[in-house]
Amino acid sequence: MRIDESPFSRMNVDLLKDRRVNYAGHGQLETAPESLSALHVISHELGHAAEFKNEAFREGRDVQSVQVKINYELRDGRMVAVSGETHAVTRPKAKSEEDPALTPYSDGKSIKDLFQLKEDEDKKPNSKEKTKLNPKELIQKSHEKELESKIKELETRLESEKTKKSSSNVHSAERLKEIESEKKRLEEEVRLIRVKEQLKETFALLTDFRKMMTSNLFGMMSIQTESNVGNYLDTFV
Repeated sequence: MRIDESPFSRMNVDLLKDRRVNYAGHGQLETAPESLSALHVISHELGHAAEFKNEAFREGRDVQSVQVKINYELRDGRMVAVSGETHAVTRPKAKSEEDPALTPYSDGKSIKDLFQLKEDEDKKPNSKEKTKLNPKELIQKSHEKELESKIKELETRLESEKTKKSSSNVHSAERLKEIESEKKRLEEEVRLIRVKEQLKETFALLTDFRKMMTSNLFGMMSIQTESNVGNYLDTFV
């Protein structure tokens, strides 16, 4: 008695086999079983995403978005990941706005630039610098005045509520606490603004002191140079 295997049975046996898929990536051949093809491709593409992020970091850029695409094929009733694509969109990092007046020696000028400015100023004896407030300082001054007016208004309301409190009104006592809390908050905000202004004045003074020291240094250097030249000429004669 002989039993032959039917073609259908042979096909089922082939489907049970975990065949391998070959890939070309990073300049070399890679292979993975069909059952793990998706994990293999995803892992490979995530490596590309990490490379893009590292490259953007080295170039001082931010990664705006990363898109990973996995391509599948239906092979003998089984979904197999056959390839992948990764795209990254980057953009320059947003520069944080810093107030240069809050940083000492923040004029951004080298000693050579300061020396050149000193020479230019010496050529214009009648020129006077006119200090003008920039738009940010004008807005800050306006905001400070607005806060001070609100504080005065709250002080007036406090006096009014205190007179009402004598009549043992519970609601008036609650309003009194709210007004006092708001008044303290505004006073703290005004205090911080004034501290910031004092810091600006201090740092501006430090910057001016640096300019003065630089000017004196170059003056001493020029005197020393002239003296050395004179000694050389005297010796030569």
